[in-house]
Amino acid sequence: MEEDNNKKGLSRKKFLRITGNIAAGGMIAGVSGKLIRDMIIKPEKVFYDADGDTYDISDGDTSVSPYRKKVAIRTPEDIDAFDVLPTDKMVAASGGFLSVYSAEGTLEQCFEVGQDVRDISITGEEIYVLFPSRIAVWSPSGEILRKWDACSDNSDYCSLTVSSDGVFVTDVFAKNICQYSHEGDLIRFIDSPNGFVVPSYSFGIASHGNTIYCSNPGRHLVESYSGDGKYLASFGHAGVGTGYFSGCCNPVHLFVSQAGEIITSEKGIPRICC
Repeated sequence: MEEDNNKKGLSRKKFLRITGNIAAGGMIAGVSGKLIRDMIIKPEKVFYDADGDTYDISDGDTSVSPYRKKVAIRTPEDIDAFDVLPTDKMVAASGGFLSVYSAEGTLEQCFEVGQDVRDISITGEEIYVLFPSRIAVWSPSGEILRKWDACSDNSDYCSLTVSSDGVFVTDVFAKNICQYSHEGDLIRFIDSPNGFVVPSYSFGIASHGNTIYCSNPGRHLVESYSGDGKYLASFGHAGVGTGYFSGCCNPVHLFVSQAGEIITSEKGIPRICC
């Protein structure tokens, strides 16, 4: 889970986006928001040991995963971003291409979008693709629908999420969130009242309904904002214990399940927290 400051070849949300979106596409992985809740409330129902026996998380070994492999897909290069269409088809950005797979792992579409994909986010049947200084929108069949450049020549975009209120993008250079309309018009810049601190190249963002969640990694916080950019709340503390964020800059990635659980991943201590 370690990341460095080399921006080329970074796999954005490499683990969390894959497992998190599989959780959102429950038909693919056989999991759901209820399963994630059971992981916390009734772990013996979903955790299994190597022999297939149920496992109580209170035993202390948290290395046991509730996930079971259902399908494996090979990509020619590292996956830069990953998301799931409403039809449960999987979309992966790899090597400058977007590939669309069926739930069984069959390649259905593959089209070139260009190098340096930082992130993708899907709403309806539109695939929003984030690059360091631009955003483009494709259909699952490979048709370019629209595109626009970043609002500044200095922009260095890291992660994006799309909600009914627009397109929200984290900018590592400006250390803020840029909000665009779905058509690409700049609506506003969103600054943290705590001040965004981004020591390394990790600045995750996610959405659930009309609420936007963003990591403030240098302050060990997850912050929430309304769809019109108003600060709502935050949580998080520095530390290595359960429920804390370790190191200089965590959490690095975020995902919000359909049931509303906030899932974070960290570097340094390789763990997922819900």
